[in-house]
Amino acid sequence: MNNRMSGAFIAVVGPSGAGKDSVMDYARGELENNPNIEFVRRIVTRPALAGAEDHASLTIAEFEKAQKEGAFSLVWQAHGLSYALPSNMDEKISSGKIMIANVSRRVLEQV
Repeated sequence: MNNRMSGAFIAVVGPSGAGKDSVMDYARGELENNPNIEFVRRIVTRPALAGAEDHASLTIAEFEKAQKEGAFSLVWQAHGLSYALPSNMDEKISSGKIMIANVSRRVLEQV
């Protein structure tokens, strides 16, 4: 019998301005004490802004270098920016974690 736990990835999708960040902020507050659930911090080629999404910022050159080095699990472009989810997300899912992230509808087939 295989006792290995299997995690999951939950993709939060919808059009800009639909309230994805608000829903995720609420869920984050409700689930903060659950060690099996983690919200993925996206990597974006834009500066971090006060009051906006908490993300890791990279320049285009840094992003491209990190992508070539295999640092990302999922990559997409939207609104003139590059977005990614870190590769360690896959390891966490394999170890049983439930990972939640806001992604573009265009990458759902890749997920």
